[in-house]
Amino acid sequence: FCMRRSTSLYFNADSASTLFVCLDEVYAFKGHKLNNQFKSLITESTRVIEPKGRDRYTIEDYRCFVATTNNPDAFKIDPGDRRFYSIEVSDEWSTKAVLDGRKTHEERDAYFSHLLGNRSGEARMATSDETREVARHFYWYLMRRDIRAYNPRTIVASEFREDQLEINRDPIELFLEAWTSNELTHLCPDLQDLTSASGAASSNMQGSSVWTLFGAFVKDSHIYYSGTRHAFFRTLAAGHRRGQYTALKYVKYEKRRGAAKGHYQLVL
Repeated sequence: FCMRRSTSLYFNADSASTLFVCLDEVYAFKGHKLNNQFKSLITESTRVIEPKGRDRYTIEDYRCFVATTNNPDAFKIDPGDRRFYSIEVSDEWSTKAVLDGRKTHEERDAYFSHLLGNRSGEARMATSDETREVARHFYWYLMRRDIRAYNPRTIVASEFREDQLEINRDPIELFLEAWTSNELTHLCPDLQDLTSASGAASSNMQGSSVWTLFGAFVKDSHIYYSGTRHAFFRTLAAGHRRGQYTALKYVKYEKRRGAAKGHYQLVL
């Protein structure tokens, strides 16, 4: 995430009184490695202030965060997570609307000029005074909003949130779903006759082949996976013990020099 000044941990005294933080153009930095840090940031009730050249101190944290992004996978949202309220706003007056031919440059300029009170329709940037005035109106709009019926423990559903949940699903779970649905035959022609008429698995795969197939699936589906081969099989085994990933079963069939050998079998 591009978290600067108001979210910084060092020399952040100038943001000590911040109440509203806008994170602009958020993206999935390094495959969501900072996602847990951001969850902690918006959940904790206190924060540390460290003025330059002075001792750090702790204050109550009342900040609210709003993030904008053009990336559907910017946040890793898990089922049941109440931290994020995800909505998709209209792009009617965006640059993309102009590029798509839905609006002209003149129409877009006239719209934003009208918002600034400039009736001539001439395009220009907002002044500092105008920006502060918009912020003041927005602040008082929020302060006067009736939230007595609002329950923060209620997860607000939205189509955009459901899309993000789908994007951030477990890659191994998606892989096994695609495999059991026979959707991987274009990646591995040998899977064409994977199932027999009885529905049982008709072919087995060595671990190296399963890993290769998973790698091809991740690449073909544009899914981010940072784990190693060892981590993949360790996660697969741990999930199987918890009742997950039951579609793939490891079958031991012999021992050589004290080490068990086997193959993976798809359970349909």
